[in-house]
Amino acid sequence: MSLKDLLPPSRWEREKKVRKQVAVGATVGLTVSAVAGVLLAPKAGKEIREELVKNIQKLPVKAKELSAKTRSQKPTEITEEPE
Repeated sequence: MSLKDLLPPSRWEREKKVRKQVAVGATVGLTVSAVAGVLLAPKAGKEIREELVKNIQKLPVKAKELSAKTRSQKPTEITEEPE
């Protein structure tokens, strides 16, 4: 056990953890809503499957674009208000 293990996590580490949780939550939410949209869509099954395959093939490109955009942004600084 090192001294670092005994100290509370830094602000940067807390922010990083929160950002990761938000990203995971957003991804899960988008996935659930996409599935619900497909299941409740007023199209024929064959049309939905064809559209779904097209969109799934676009996912890796969109994910890379979003990842690059997120990495290029500067982290926002959280300021704590005095109590």
